[in-house]
This record gives sequence, structure tokens and C-alpha cells, in this order.
Amino acid sequence: MTPSNQPEEHSGDPDLEGTSFERALDRAFEGAGSEPNPGSRHSALADFLDLPGDIPSVSLRDVDSPAGGLPPLATGREGARTAGKYVIQDMLGRGGVGVVHQGHDQDLGRHVALKFLQEGFREDPAALRRFVEEAQIGGQLQHPGIVPVYELSALHGRPFFSMKLVRGETLAKKLAERGSPAANRRVFLSVFEQVCQTMAYAHARGVVHRDLKR
Repeated sequence: MTPSNQPEEHSGDPDLEGTSFERALDRAFEGAGSEPNPGSRHSALADFLDLPGDIPSVSLRDVDSPAGGLPPLATGREGARTAGKYVIQDMLGRGGVGVVHQGHDQDLGRHVALKFLQEGFREDPAALRRFVEEAQIGGQLQHPGIVPVYELSALHGRPFFSMKLVRGETLAKKLAERGSPAANRRVFLSVFEQVCQTMAYAHARGVVHRDLKR
């Protein structure tokens, strides 16, 4: 989402496709699992907890996943790539200027989505501004249809923000599985209505979404 008075995002550099981001990520998170990376923010628990025994680590049962949820991660496990308090896992998707990874918040014990600005845009002031604005807008919009943003941070000059990790199937997949255009029409009309209500809320806050996907 972008403010209604902001220019539309460009598509990005096609040369960033492939493994270039993964190589850059390895360089940025070099030495993870030992001392915190320079400029990164380590887990806050060590700053104020002085308890006998192990640090509290609550892991609730996940009711949203038929497989019982994602496996728990050991805090600071050897070889793990970290960004502050977050352990970085598999890549979930790539956009014009950002890459989204699954992550694990070691302080709160929850799985999150981590969106990083791609390496090639680090020195692009316009892309950097849009990336930060995206995080700020997501953090201020409070609606069931909008993925909440938890935190905006940076590591070695590369900004990233954490969001709620949303699981499930895309609308595009559901539409493709229909036997005919008339199948489950009421269900899809209900989904469309929810999308419209979400967009109406964003518009009321002065935000225009220019990249709706199914």
C-alpha cells in the first residue's frame, strides 16, 4: 500500500532474480549464532531477565495449520542466520524491491514474515523511502483484512520489517480449482465483499493500494 499522493513503485531490476539475494543475505548475516552482528539488535530478554534456570520459552499449539504448526526453532542454534532477535528461515516470495522470508521471533516464540529490501536497492533513496513508508503504513492500518506490521528495523544498513505470518491458499488457487465459474459463487462473492471493505477502510485512511493480488 502507498499513500495516495505517492508515485507508483517501479518494477525493480530483473538482474536481482535467482540467488543474488541469498548470497547477499549470507554476507549480511555472516557470523550469526555467536555474537550479535554489528548494528543489529539482539534479543531483549538478556537485557532484563536474570532468572534462575532456563529463560521462559512458551510454545502454543497452532490451530491454523492441519499439520499442527511449524516446528519450533532452538534459540540461537548453530549455523542459523539471524537478524536481531529473528531467526531467518526459507524465502516465501519476491517482489519488485523486497524479498519475504519466514522467520522466528526468539523473544515471543512466534513465527513471522520478514520483508527485506533487496541488496540492489540499498543505495536507491526513492526505493528506500517507499520501503519505509510501506512499513509505517502497515503499522498504522488496523483491520482484519490487512496483515499487521510488528516492527521496523535494519541490519548492516538494509531495512527490514516483521509482519504476521499468514498461512493458507491464495484466492487465485481457489478460483482455479472451481469446476465452473458458477461453483461456490456465494463463497467467492463473500470474499470479494471482504476485500472491498478492506480497501474502503484503507481509502478512508488516505491510502491507495496499487498492487492487489489474488
